[in-house]
Order: sequence, then structure tokens, then C-alpha cells
Amino acid sequence: MIANRPKAEQTACRSVGMNLGIAFQLVDDVLDYGGKSAKLGKNVGDDFREGKITLPVVLAFRRGNDPSASSGSARSSAARSVRTISITRSA
Repeated sequence: MIANRPKAEQTACRSVGMNLGIAFQLVDDVLDYGGKSAKLGKNVGDDFREGKITLPVVLAFRRGNDPSASSGSARSSAARSVRTISITRSA
């Protein structure tokens, strides 16, 4: 069992588990926007419809508010949507 291992090994195992979990979640977040429902076994876009703030949403929000980026109506619309989701989830 890991509890009986030296502290350094416990720390390394914890780090591997944490990083593996983060990697899994990042892939899952991206596939929610660009995957195929039949292959994923779930509907594409469910996270967004459920109001989950995932990394792609955060990046769209940040890029939508970047004054150095060229302005576009789609980007502005995405930023407004993310703000609405953030406000709704915070309340």
C-alpha cells in the first residue's frame, strides 16, 4: 500500500495522480466542443449547456476581452455568454 511507502514516493504518486486527472479533464473539456457524440457516448456541448465553466470557456472569455485581438461579433457574443454564465453560477 502507498501509505507504507516513503514520503517521497507518496508525494510522487500524488503528483502523478493529480496531473493525470488534470490531463483527463482537459481532454474531456475539449472533446465536449469538438468530439463526435457517437464516439464519446455523450452529447457534444452538454457541459456548456449545463453552465459548466470549462477551460475552453475561460479561454474564449479571456480572448474575447483581449484589446489586442481583432474585434468580432462572435467573440463579443461568446464573452457576453460567459459573463452571463459566471454571474448566474455565482448567485
